[in-house]
Amino acid sequence: MDGTIYCLVDTGGKVYGDDLSESYADLATRFALNESECQTYRFDVVGRRLLTDRATPATALAAQAFLNQRVGTAERLMQFAE
Repeated sequence: MDGTIYCLVDTGGKVYGDDLSESYADLATRFALNESECQTYRFDVVGRRLLTDRATPATALAAQAFLNQRVGTAERLMQFAE
């Protein structure tokens, strides 16, 4: 993990993300998505903040909920990193 978790939100509102992808293109390939049709977010693990590259308010909420489930607490962050 390089300190960034990439997330894509498809047109149906489903969030995709993992700690293995090194770019949006890599993530799109991994999940067979069309990157240009998705909203894009990055989570800065060190700064613990969500960064928005292409978004709508609804997909931002979905991305934040996805990340909270995985890295929302220090314990979850450590489990995700393992």
